[in-house]
Amino acid sequence: MIGIGLKSRKIFEDAFEFTSKNSAPNHPVGEVMNESFDLDSQFITQLAAAAPTPGGGGAAGMTGMLAAALAQMVAGLSLGRRKYEEHHPELDEILKKAQQIQADFEQAVNDDAHVYKRVITVLSHQNDKNEKATTQAIEDALVGAAQVPLGVIQLSGQLVEVCERLIDIGLEHARADAAAAIFLAQGVSKTSLINIKANMREVTDNKLKTSWINKATRIVKKINETAEQVEEKLSTELSVPRSDSRQKRRRRKRS
Repeated sequence: MIGIGLKSRKIFEDAFEFTSKNSAPNHPVGEVMNESFDLDSQFITQLAAAAPTPGGGGAAGMTGMLAAALAQMVAGLSLGRRKYEEHHPELDEILKKAQQIQADFEQAVNDDAHVYKRVITVLSHQNDKNEKATTQAIEDALVGAAQVPLGVIQLSGQLVEVCERLIDIGLEHARADAAAAIFLAQGVSKTSLINIKANMREVTDNKLKTSWINKATRIVKKINETAEQVEEKLSTELSVPRSDSRQKRRRRKRS
């Protein structure tokens, strides 16, 4: 067990009391604060197996689902506090958007496995007698395989925007969780960019290849910039004890 000081213990006790009493409608956070969790290990078992799917793309989609779930948690906790009442309409919209993003990530996990199997099928049925048709079929399959991670990158960008807003208007105690969601989404976007490049490597349509890679790179760059700013901001703010921060705010009000 990790030892914690009296002040830290009081913070955790207050957090537990709050989540038990103030969970948002249809978001019963107090019910899941147990010592252990029921985890569905089927996906992890399949991921660890010596099989091509699920692979990196599926893992990225699953990680995106976790990040979106964190965003929902922060929004749900914030909706339960009067302190953030003025932001409740926006927080409710953020909660719904994060739920949709999670569902889209889940679809991407399935789509990634499907398109990869299509690539394998096409490659295994190459026909030397009709080389032109075979080449086009392979290219179409590879483009389809690249389209899924491109969509995942776009979802990651949307989620990062949502989480950045949550840091500004959401529960102060949960800012680190919103930041965690951003960092997870950052990893998802980087993984997906590599997958796009890998799938587009043999594509002969250079215009399409360049367009998709550039589009994905721009989104990933923006995500990286946001993640860096959030890390710098929170690292600075969270390094100061809460009591010191309150004293500084009081001094600013008096001056």
